[in-house]
Amino acid sequence: MLGGKIGVRPGTAKYKDLNGDHVIDDNDRTIIGHYAPKFLGGFGFNSSFYGFDATLLFNYVYGNNIYNANRIASSQQYRTTNPNMLAYMNESNRYSYLDANGNIVTDLATLAQMNEGANAKQYWSPWSFGNAVVVPASWAIEDGSYLRLQNVTLGYTLPKKITQKIKMEQFRLYCTLNNVWILTNYSGYDPDVSTPIRGSSTSGLTPGVDYSSYPKSFSWTFGINVTF
Repeated sequence: MLGGKIGVRPGTAKYKDLNGDHVIDDNDRTIIGHYAPKFLGGFGFNSSFYGFDATLLFNYVYGNNIYNANRIASSQQYRTTNPNMLAYMNESNRYSYLDANGNIVTDLATLAQMNEGANAKQYWSPWSFGNAVVVPASWAIEDGSYLRLQNVTLGYTLPKKITQKIKMEQFRLYCTLNNVWILTNYSGYDPDVSTPIRGSSTSGLTPGVDYSSYPKSFSWTFGINVTF
């Protein structure tokens, strides 16, 4: 993933001048993440006891990064007067070019007074207004590692002495739960994502990009296995 690196100092977060020429441009782009994981796989457990059986299946991904485009989209006031902004982008916490009356401020001294010192803001985006062009930043790149309990199956098989009386070889009841639990540090809904990038020349799904994606849903199945 190519993008800009966020330089952080107390009370603010801004794009970092990586090459030291005092200009933020394409020359300051750098590798800020890798969508391909270092390891991935799965494992499971199964057991049985006096007619009861249980199976647990896990899958995991480790060492990949996710571009949380939802985080970018929900932290700007781009082309809208009533944006759906996240809680941490509240007025007291975000950098702004607007004064209390909604007027655009261009004077640097006034901007400094509005957004630094006692009024220091934690979050800052230079593309909050006008014809914004979203630039990926390290602030939106997150660890996509996870451990997921993908499947749990619980069953009970009637004893042979009972099934033989009703002319059956086997009678088993079971319930299967899917997408039961996940352990991850990713702040989005689901770290297992692959969505299009808006405005990209390649409109297909892009691994490691989370933009308006639906999380995996929890589901369950109840069934009966009968053998004659």
